[in-house]
Amino acid sequence: MHETNDEVLGEVHSPVKITIQENSELQCYLQSCIKGIQRLNNSVIAMPLAFKTSKSYVAVLKIFGYMTCSCNAINMDYLLTLSQSSLSPPQDFLPSTCLHLEAVEQLGAELDEWLTVSSLSGHEYTKAHQDFQLFSVSNDVLLVLKNNVFQSVYVSHGKLCCDCKTHHSHCDFTSIVQRSINSLENSANNPDSLAVMSDLLDTPITTNVLYQQKSISSHSLSLFCNPVSINQDCIMPSSCPVCGDGGAELVSAVVPFFDSFSISNKQLYHGRCKCGTTLNVDGYKEGVLNMGTYLVSHRLLAEYMMLFLQAGNSMYSFYELWGWRLMIENQSMLLRPSYSQFRLAWLSYLQLIEIKDEWFSCPHCGPHPNVVVCDGISLGYPKRYVRSNGSANAAEHILLKGNSSTDRTLGISAQVRKSVLKFMAKVDDVDVQSISSIAQGTCLEKIVTHASQANHIPDYWIDLLTNILKMSPITSVVNQQAIDDVVSLGSKLPDSRTIYVLQHNSPIFFNFAKYMCEEDCQLVLPICLRILEVFNKLQNHKPHDTGSAAEQHLCCLPMLPQLCGRGSYVADSLQPSKHSLSCSKVFHSSLTPGLFTLHCQHGICYGFQALDKVESPNTAFTIFRTRFPKAPSVIIYDNACHLHLYSLNRDPGFFKNTQFLVDKFHWKNHKGCSDAYNARLYPALAGVNTQVAEQSNSRLNRLRGTVSYMTECNFMKSVKLFVSYKNILQRATVGVKSSQEEEYVVRHRNIFGR
Repeated sequence: MHETNDEVLGEVHSPVKITIQENSELQCYLQSCIKGIQRLNNSVIAMPLAFKTSKSYVAVLKIFGYMTCSCNAINMDYLLTLSQSSLSPPQDFLPSTCLHLEAVEQLGAELDEWLTVSSLSGHEYTKAHQDFQLFSVSNDVLLVLKNNVFQSVYVSHGKLCCDCKTHHSHCDFTSIVQRSINSLENSANNPDSLAVMSDLLDTPITTNVLYQQKSISSHSLSLFCNPVSINQDCIMPSSCPVCGDGGAELVSAVVPFFDSFSISNKQLYHGRCKCGTTLNVDGYKEGVLNMGTYLVSHRLLAEYMMLFLQAGNSMYSFYELWGWRLMIENQSMLLRPSYSQFRLAWLSYLQLIEIKDEWFSCPHCGPHPNVVVCDGISLGYPKRYVRSNGSANAAEHILLKGNSSTDRTLGISAQVRKSVLKFMAKVDDVDVQSISSIAQGTCLEKIVTHASQANHIPDYWIDLLTNILKMSPITSVVNQQAIDDVVSLGSKLPDSRTIYVLQHNSPIFFNFAKYMCEEDCQLVLPICLRILEVFNKLQNHKPHDTGSAAEQHLCCLPMLPQLCGRGSYVADSLQPSKHSLSCSKVFHSSLTPGLFTLHCQHGICYGFQALDKVESPNTAFTIFRTRFPKAPSVIIYDNACHLHLYSLNRDPGFFKNTQFLVDKFHWKNHKGCSDAYNARLYPALAGVNTQVAEQSNSRLNRLRGTVSYMTECNFMKSVKLFVSYKNILQRATVGVKSSQEEEYVVRHRNIFGR
C-alpha cells in the first residue's frame, strides 16, 4: 500500500493469463468463463461474469480448502473474516456452489498448484477491511476489494461504472478508483491500468459511441397530414434522381408491413441505377417509413405522436395498446416488431418531422417580444449523453466592468439603514438622537431630523423608506417613464397627470404621492435628487461590445438566433456571496437539471434552453444578452430580483431601461425584496398572465416519463415537437390566421380533446 495526499492508493496487481486447453464437452457458457479466467496473484483468480459484458468480473478464492466466489458475497465475507481472525470454519460448514465455481472446477488439479491458501492471517488481505486493494484484470477493468467484497469497475461512456447492487455510477468502489486515479501524479507507483482508465475518462464521448437511429426514408414529413393508406403489395422506388432513368435492375425482398390494425407482407424492391446511384423506396408517397428490413405506416406513428402530444403517453404503453388492438382484429401479437424496432422506427420518424420556425413566434409581439415571461422546469435527460455546449463568450481575455452597489442605491451605509428601519418599526431601544447624527450628510437627513423631533413618522413615509432603503437597485422603484414625475414631487404636489404616471410606472411613489402634503415636498426633495443622480449615472452606461460566438446546440430558440457573445465580466471572477443566486431546487442525480423556457405575454413559447448546470440568473442573462438586439422592456421571472442585480453587475448599459418583475404566484416567497418587484402592483400588467411560463411548463411535465431517458438529440427534438404543437394551439386562441396545416392540428385537437 502506498500513501499519497492522505489517500490510500491500492496496490494494483498485473494479470497473469492461464493457458487452458479447449474442452468441447463443456457447455458454451462454461467454456467462455474458463477462457477468460485470469490469475491475479497467489490467492485470487478472476473470470467474466456469465451472461454479462466482458467488463464484469467475479473473483474466486480458495480458503481453508473451500472454493468461494464473489457472486456469493455472504459466503466470501464469512470465510475471509475467519481467515483474518485465524479461525477455522466449523466441521458442518457447507460451501456454496455457483456457475463460476463449476467452471473453475473444470481446471482440476491445476488449481492446487497455486490456490492453496489455508489462512490469510498475516497476508496482504489482513488490511482489506481497513483500506482496499485493486487488481488489474485488463487495461480498462479493475477488480476492487473493500470490506471483503469484490466488485469490477470499468469505464463506460466516459464515466466509471460498477456492477454493485446500487447499479449506480457513484458508489464506494468507483470512488476508490477515482481517488486512486487522482493520486496518480503524486504516487511513487503509477500502475498502467489506472493510467489507461484516466485517459479513457478524459476522452470526450463522440456521437459514434452513442446510439444512432437510421432509416432509409429521408423525405421530410409535415407535422400533421392525412396519412395515406397503402393498397399495393409491391412497392418500387421512383426513377433515379440523378439521371432520371427508370429502367434500373431491381431486386425484391419480402418484408413485414406494420399498420395500425393489421400486419402483412409487402414486396419491397431496391437496386442500383446504371449511373451508380442506389435506388431505395423512401415511402413518402406510399405513407410508410422504410426501415430496410420492415415497413411501418405513417398512420401508426402519427397515432402515437398524437397521444404523445396530448397526454405524454410513453412509447411502451402505446406499443402494448397496439398489441391488444391487433388481438381484437384477430392478428397475432407475436407478429409485431420488437419494442426496440418500434422505438427505432418512431425516433427515425421523429427526426423526419418538419417543424417550422414561425411556430415559435407571436405575430403580435414579433421576433423580439417586449414583455418576456420566463421560468425553469426540472425536465432533463441522462447526464451521460451530455455533449459540450460550447462557450457563449467571445474575447474571454477581456474583463468587462459592470455597475457597483453604491452606484445603483441611495448610498446609505448599513448602519444608517438599519437604524432608520428600526426607528420606523418603533423598536424601544432605538436612540433617536443618535439616528439624527449618523444621518447627517445623507439624503435622509431632513426626514430623519423631522421625524425625531416629532417622534413620529407617518405610515406612507414608512412604506416609501422601507422600499428605497433595501438593497434592491433604485431603478426597480423608478423607471425611465416616471423619473421626471418623481423628481417633481420635491417641488410641488402632484397633479392628475403625475398621479397617473406614477400609478402605472412607480407604485411605490404612487402610494406616497396619494397622501403627501406640502411639507413633505421639502423633506422628499433630497431623496428625489439622489434618485435622479443614480438614474443619470446608469443612463450614461453603454452596452458592452461582447464580440461574437458560435450557436449553442443546447438552445432551441428558432426565432432568436445568437447575435453576439455573452462577454466575460469582472463580476464573474468574484466569489459568490453567502446567499447563492443559483436555484435551490432538488434535481435528479443522474439527469440534467432541466429546461429554461421563454414566453411572450400571449402565451407563445419562443423556445427553450437545455440546462447543463443548475438554473441561475446567468441562464436568463446569457439568453437576453446574446439573442436580443435590445433588452425587453419587462422581464417577468420568479427570480427577477437576483437577475436584476446580476445583470447590472455585468452589463448595466444593456439592461438600464428594463423592468424586472416577479410573477404573482411566486411573489409571496420574496421577503427581503422591494415591493416594486411585485407584478401585481402595475395596472398595465393587469391583463397579462404572469404565470404563463409556469402553466406551460406544467404541461411539459407530462413528458417526464417519456423523454427523461432519451439521448440529447432525441430529447431536444421531442421537446421541440411538443412545444411547437402547443404553440399552434395557442396561436389559434390569440387570433392568428392559421395555415392549412395549423387548421388540421386544431381540428384534430378538438377530436381528441385537451
